[in-house]
Amino acid sequence: MHPTPLDAERAVRRNFGFDAVGALGTGLFNALVVNFLAVIARREGADPLLLAALAAAPFALKFLKPVDLFDRSSEILKVPAR
Repeated sequence: MHPTPLDAERAVRRNFGFDAVGALGTGLFNALVVNFLAVIARREGADPLLLAALAAAPFALKFLKPVDLFDRSSEILKVPAR
């Protein structure tokens, strides 16, 4: 049985909800934790090399994004083309 347009609309709303919550969580985490990570590390006695690694880590990890460890392609609702 093929999904109906109503099923597709439900899937889009559900996925938008996941994306919105994820974006909100990411924004709050970046605002509350990441901005102060270097300050906290420095006060705890981190050396300059560790501070540089903390600053470079988010950019270095973006190179690993194409190597996704979790394949969720089976969860995607496939809507037939019209």
